[in-house]
Amino acid sequence: MAKDSLIKSVMARQVFTERGHPGVETTVITENGATVIAMATAGVSVGIHEVQFVYDGGTCWKGKGVMKAVNNVNDIIAPAIIGKDATKQGEIDNIIIELDGTENKANLGGNTTASVSAAVLKAGAASLGIPLYQHIGGVNANTLPPPGVGVFGGSRRYGGGERSGGKPSYSFIAYGFDTFSEASYACWNAQDTLSTLLLKKYDIYTPSLGYLAIPPGVVDSDRELWNLMVEAINASGYEGKVGIQVDAAAGTYYEKERDAFVGIFSREDKTKNDLIELYKEMVKNYPFVVLEDPLDEDDY
Repeated sequence: MAKDSLIKSVMARQVFTERGHPGVETTVITENGATVIAMATAGVSVGIHEVQFVYDGGTCWKGKGVMKAVNNVNDIIAPAIIGKDATKQGEIDNIIIELDGTENKANLGGNTTASVSAAVLKAGAASLGIPLYQHIGGVNANTLPPPGVGVFGGSRRYGGGERSGGKPSYSFIAYGFDTFSEASYACWNAQDTLSTLLLKKYDIYTPSLGYLAIPPGVVDSDRELWNLMVEAINASGYEGKVGIQVDAAAGTYYEKERDAFVGIFSREDKTKNDLIELYKEMVKNYPFVVLEDPLDEDDY
């Protein structure tokens, strides 16, 4: 065990996030002065099978404050891992798992455990003086995930979806490039082209790039959005290099009493088999490369 990589300090705080509610940010410092931070916050659509986050409740932050989670880091987890080797990720994660003692992190909170675990991972790399990707993937690691950029969101365009948090959402994924910088530019360029097409076809002006919430009445079905995204990809010269990702969050559209998915992709109610057939058509006729949460969370 290298003394330099021993954990010297662990401290958490509540911070603002782009999600619109607070997150847990944890700072880990090692004996050789490596100082890193990592933050965890919830997504907008969270299923019943996902890890549970710890919130403060009450009226402040509409119940989404995370000071309880922060205290779980500072009072429970920190004393247990200070002095441990930050490069031994598995050992530290196991300590955190045992401290929590539940299957879904309901005791300490997934926001608590994730922020600490990620901070330790980054601290391990920093204490060794190597890049994070190399710490994770080994000395031969030489690939990165392809970058993506969000383009469309909005859950109320066909009715239903009150629980979806703005889904289905769409992104461009740039997968056919040799370098990360080329792929990042392709994301920007395809999105910028899409903005021009939106203004021309729907008279929608997007002053800044990012997720655009499509309001009700603009399109009759998401197929119009798929066609527009394909047009933007091809007009940018990226056919076969940039694809489409959809986060359907389909479970948030499922109404058990009707045994139907209501208001997803179009106004028509859909069964599970209807959605499966639709996805088959989507990947056959459009450049979809990622289908996220395509069915209800119990549709194993």
